[in-house]
Amino acid sequence: MRGGLFVGKYPRETDRTDAAQAASRTEQIARGCFRQYQTRPRIARRITGKLTNSDEIREREGVPFNSEYRSIPVGVLRFSFGTMGSGKSTLALQIHHNLAKRSKRGLLLSQLDREGARVSSRLGLSVEAIQVSADLDLLLLATRFVAAHGGIDYVVCDECQFYTPAQAEQLAEICDLFDTDVYAFGLITDFRARLFPGTQRLLELADERIQLSVEARCWCGGRATTNARAVNGAVVYEGDVVVVGDTVAHDTPLFGDVITYELLCRRHYRSGEICAPETAAR
Repeated sequence: MRGGLFVGKYPRETDRTDAAQAASRTEQIARGCFRQYQTRPRIARRITGKLTNSDEIREREGVPFNSEYRSIPVGVLRFSFGTMGSGKSTLALQIHHNLAKRSKRGLLLSQLDREGARVSSRLGLSVEAIQVSADLDLLLLATRFVAAHGGIDYVVCDECQFYTPAQAEQLAEICDLFDTDVYAFGLITDFRARLFPGTQRLLELADERIQLSVEARCWCGGRATTNARAVNGAVVYEGDVVVVGDTVAHDTPLFGDVITYELLCRRHYRSGEICAPETAAR
């Protein structure tokens, strides 16, 4: 203080503003990073004194056990769902094609496809795939693939509604253990408008749940939300969850009955109408 005047440097208003803005930017960056890790919430399991079943499989199949595997972010388990005709198989084939073209190592899986051990689209595309039976251990399959190829970058799974809940959990294990991106495709509900067991488990475990944007339509023109089962032309609401059928009727009945699946809106699913009244009267 000299002559009543302050000789030192007062903090200017612009300095205070710059400091506040810098602090705000730092906070935003920190929050952004936190949100980024929130979008990939499943981090590889920490090392414990007890080996898990997946560890035992890795050891038995000769895949090196690396503790660093469990301290890094893991791959993404993405479940894409829609009704029949929403393009699930087409998208699965496109993803598999794009990744394989770039020399990525991966598996293409399917179950109860209309063409057998393949992934086939109603657009006419078809590629050979591994048939997933109810007793197939997907984690063991992936572990052997890693032992043979040195890693696994992706797994594309079609018709996942038919997978067992245990197999859905194995897909999550593959994702976590090998830093693998898993692309799962399937229906949400069965002909009773209830969740498939495999679908339910995938919805619970998936990092990303994506409803396909291609909307199938009911005969009335409304959005189709239900895959209805018709036996000899009549909608049924009880029966075995998995029964092979088609979206068009054939001249040769299946097991004595003509079984088809119809895309219906909720209103016409509940009423049991699979075509317009004037069409049914012909």
